Amino acid sequence: YKITPRFTLRAGYSYTGESVTPDEGAFPYIPSTTGDSHNITAGFGYSWKNYLIDFGWSHHLDVEDKTAQSRIGEDYENSNLGFGDNFCVITLTWLYN
Repeated sequence: YKITPRFTLRAGYSYTGESVTPDEGAFPYIPSTTGDSHNITAGFGYSWKNYLIDFGWSHHLDVEDKTAQSRIGEDYENSNLGFGDNFCVITLTWLYN
């Protein structure tokens, strides 16, 4: 959304369905996303003279992942891991002719 000719706001949402069944994983010792994935994003951009600055943020909403049969040891069989991630990016661009 362009607030002014120089200042822009951004927001978004993404959804990814289950890509791996709960009884299998990409690697048995690494949790894989076994459920739906929901992400929200926000950001802004500002420009002046020959420069652009952008900031972006993404939050992966809490998810529980499951590891099936572990190759490391029985202690890790059918492990569950709950997590939520945050990612931030800042860029500075110099435009030249």
